[in-house]
Amino acid sequence: MDAMYVTHPAPRNEGERTGLHLDVRVLGAVEAARDGVPLTLGGQKQRAILGILLANIGRHVSADEIVDEVWRDAPPPSVKVSLHSYVSRLRAQFGGKEALRRRGSA
Repeated sequence: MDAMYVTHPAPRNEGERTGLHLDVRVLGAVEAARDGVPLTLGGQKQRAILGILLANIGRHVSADEIVDEVWRDAPPPSVKVSLHSYVSRLRAQFGGKEALRRRGSA
């Protein structure tokens, strides 16, 4: 499976600004906003994936690690498709591939 990781949308160079501000709250209810607008984070599994990625910011997290954590010992046969779908939805909410990158091949 693919390896995935979250990147912080910080400027690549000192003087460069992305114009994107993400605010994610994980203590209590999981909430996020992009440029002050609340984001739809989806259901329990999608939020769990977001939590795993946020807990590992700056580190590659393998799809297998995510599957093990989210689905435990009972991943469905379509787990790979489900994971990609959840990640795609998170990407859409957080501003695309710059916020959530994939490395490797499926």
